Amino acid sequence: MLSGVSSSASALTALQTRLAATANNVANSLTPGFKSRRVQISEAAGASPNGGAVAASVTTDFSQGPISPTGNPLDFASGGAGFFSVQMPDGSQALTRSGNFRISADGQVTTADGFPVNGFPPVPAGTISVEVSQDGSGRYITAGGDVAFTVELSRVQNPQGLRSLGGGLFGPTPASGAVENGAASLPGNGPVLTSALELSNVDLVEQMVNLIEVKAAYTANLRAIQTADEVAASLKTLFERR
Repeated sequence: MLSGVSSSASALTALQTRLAATANNVANSLTPGFKSRRVQISEAAGASPNGGAVAASVTTDFSQGPISPTGNPLDFASGGAGFFSVQMPDGSQALTRSGNFRISADGQVTTADGFPVNGFPPVPAGTISVEVSQDGSGRYITAGGDVAFTVELSRVQNPQGLRSLGGGLFGPTPASGAVENGAASLPGNGPVLTSALELSNVDLVEQMVNLIEVKAAYTANLRAIQTADEVAASLKTLFERR
């Protein structure tokens, strides 16, 4: 009986992990460039002291989300597997698929959270427009002439090894391999799409199914624990009467 309780408790812990991931996916279903997370739950004897279900793995779905035109010249999307490169405050490099960029007060092109985007030089005062071609070659058009620059895209050997930093940012790890920066024209990298955003790749129907499955499994395992408690209480009462 104790083994059964332990197994159900282990399952509840795994289900809570899956529920948290599903809730986060739903909450970010409208976040540009967001990548959904999946929790694979397995039944594995020995995974806990008395066996039972465990959250075997949490993976990120890096498949491309729909591309939506916005008309905003500071919105960008990667049409391939490449990420935009972001400079973090500690000098490290992070990667993102969220291309809803901004111009800061000092002329830097930044993410929505204010981190500078690599490849974009400071925007000159009086810039009339920003143009970036699919190969990443860009220019600021100013009254005094054009300022050319190149936006590269970045990749790693194993995206599943990337570490989520929050805010749509991912950091490289030994498991992901080093970041490789390259032209958007390289096979698989791009192209760079302008005045467009990659939307979240969250499938809301799939997430609703996940919620239903989690609720059913959670209820069943909770009921099993409650039943075990009731049986234990009945046995205790029975022995006390003898």
